[in-house]
Amino acid sequence: MRVVIFISVAVAVFAADTVEAQPIDPVARPVARSSTTLPEGAVKLQAPRSISAGGGARQQTVRVPVTVEGVANERVADSVRVTSGAGKVARGPTGESVLEVPAVGRVILSSESAKATAARSPITEHEKTQLPWLVVEASPSGAETTVRTARPFLKLARAILWNEGTRRHEAEFLFGLDAESGEPGPLDNPVEARFTVTCDEVTPPEATLSKIGPAGYGSIRVACSPAVKNERAEQHLDILVDRGNLSYPFSVPHRPGAPILQSDSSNVLGFGFGFPELTVSSVEEDGTPLVASEALPVRFVVSAGTLTLDPLTIAKGEQRVGVRVHPSGLAPVKLSAVVREMPSQVLTLSLAVPVAPVLAMLAGGTVGGAVVLARTRWRKDWKGALARVAKGAATGLLVALLALILPTIIGLPAWAPRTELGLFVVSAFAGFLGTPLLRWAAGLLFPGFVGSKEKVDSPNSSGDVAPSGRT
Repeated sequence: MRVVIFISVAVAVFAADTVEAQPIDPVARPVARSSTTLPEGAVKLQAPRSISAGGGARQQTVRVPVTVEGVANERVADSVRVTSGAGKVARGPTGESVLEVPAVGRVILSSESAKATAARSPITEHEKTQLPWLVVEASPSGAETTVRTARPFLKLARAILWNEGTRRHEAEFLFGLDAESGEPGPLDNPVEARFTVTCDEVTPPEATLSKIGPAGYGSIRVACSPAVKNERAEQHLDILVDRGNLSYPFSVPHRPGAPILQSDSSNVLGFGFGFPELTVSSVEEDGTPLVASEALPVRFVVSAGTLTLDPLTIAKGEQRVGVRVHPSGLAPVKLSAVVREMPSQVLTLSLAVPVAPVLAMLAGGTVGGAVVLARTRWRKDWKGALARVAKGAATGLLVALLALILPTIIGLPAWAPRTELGLFVVSAFAGFLGTPLLRWAAGLLFPGFVGSKEKVDSPNSSGDVAPSGRT
């Protein structure tokens, strides 16, 4: 009889220390949550559970069946990892995997494939990215111990935007716990998480989740500079909780921005003497060069001054296009370029009086005309000599101007009309050749008025020489 009593007491004590979780009564069961597709490797409990506390709930061990998404039942016990808190996964009598946790406390479960799952699960703005982790909290509720579960998530709270003031791409992520079983509300043991990012900074670097549900959601802000953004195709946000960490990819968008209009000189000569080169560049919103995926039309808008520009095209596969211009007049020119219907910043070209080039051309033509007089008896006809010098100066000026406007027709090197010395030389040779050179140039410009068979005469009465150099 004493043996029977001893066995009965031992069984009662064992039942009080370790209690198998039983399904709650259907009437008392918490409201079921809407099911969502869980990522591969996500740990989950089979059903909401509640157990009888018996005589010592705080001394009990709760045993709850556990599974892993995408993992066969016989491998669950080997796949589950305890990331935070005290607990273990054992095999039940029928081979099922069972989570054993204290009746009072909180654990976070992960799985063997959780890191790989996170690495291929980008964070997006459109939906929550469910983490494979599972938060399990056991707490006394009257004469029972209630087990409830929650799953962490990440989501872009809004699109990643470029902040021109801070020169950073800024992202805001939503981080929180959604109930999977049991009711939302405060956690007896909050979850503390730390964050790191491949971008420049993350704020705050730590967060505490003390509530399950929307009331406990928090936000994390990430800032990424253009240089760091361009180092890799994807950025990563890492979440660390006690002994576990997950790394989630996210992408900083490469959005086209307003084009950049530049000039190789902001102070140029007016009246068409200046020839600055304008460059239009295709860029992203942060200024990163952006190669055109197709031909991009470029049009110019002149808001002040006088400048005529034909539309340009940035060729497919190119990032910029350039053109040389000759601003007229002396009023400052303000213009912008429009690409993808986005205007560039306004570029201002300040125009100056072309004193030096005009003096160089007049001096060159005068010298060229005077050289011809060295071979004539100009002292006997000084009035004719002065007229020849004046004609040389005028001829040099006109031809030098033609070289500025139509350099390809004149056939001079590109550097010749771009400096005062070059203009002086061009004008001097033009002044030396005289009016026959003007006839030759007129034949190029107005072929309809000058016969193609017309020959240039030898030195005439004014001392002009033919372009061929005959005297």
